[in-house]
Amino acid sequence: MDKFFTHVIRTLTERVEKIQAILLHGSQNSPQVVDMWSDHDIWIVLNPSAYINEPQLVQAVTNIGVVLGSELHKKDEQLLYRTAVLWESSIRLLDITLSHKEPTSDPLDRQTIVFGHLEPPSVTPRSPITNTTFDPDETRISPTWFKYIVAINKFCRNDNLIGMHLLLDLIREYLVLEMVERDHRKKTNIHRHGDHEFLPEQIRLSRIKESTTQVLDYIADLAYAYDKKLASMDEDYISRLPWILEYIKRSQAQVLR
Repeated sequence: MDKFFTHVIRTLTERVEKIQAILLHGSQNSPQVVDMWSDHDIWIVLNPSAYINEPQLVQAVTNIGVVLGSELHKKDEQLLYRTAVLWESSIRLLDITLSHKEPTSDPLDRQTIVFGHLEPPSVTPRSPITNTTFDPDETRISPTWFKYIVAINKFCRNDNLIGMHLLLDLIREYLVLEMVERDHRKKTNIHRHGDHEFLPEQIRLSRIKESTTQVLDYIADLAYAYDKKLASMDEDYISRLPWILEYIKRSQAQVLR
């Protein structure tokens, strides 16, 4: 295990209670080429009697590194927490699943136990905690910043279809802030007529070009506008922009090699 992954496993085992086993799967555990955009797919199997504790996992990840963006997905008795963390001046991606069961066997997805051991379940698993609340940053802003990083990765790997889908989502998120700001300015959310509004010049759709580096330039400008708008609307907002721009710069350099 490399230094980062060792740090991740140590932190998870110290911060998440009643872990039975931790498995590594996905690209980091396969013959495929691993690059700067590769994530770590980690599957945590809990003891059968343990609760799936959402806040505990979220807090554990904050001890791995600074969380720049995240997505949280819940399904049945399973939790997926996707994060982009800042660790030693670089952005690392983590997909961490919390479950009572081991991942479904897939011949194309090698799995390695990196901590503990697997046992057949002998106790009916408890349901996940459902009365958890997250702060607004976790539920509103953090998923958008995570989406910025995923969009960058998709374009750098020439997956322009998903990349553009995500980019349109990011533009939509910026427009939501513009609409909220307009509501506050006009003191109403009912607008029979608009004011001939346009996107700011630096993020108009006509500026999206075909080359990967030019698309990344556009994403950088959009991130700047989104960050500036958030800062103007929330005095407690903590910017992620410097790290996002550095990630874009490193990605562009990697693409041009």
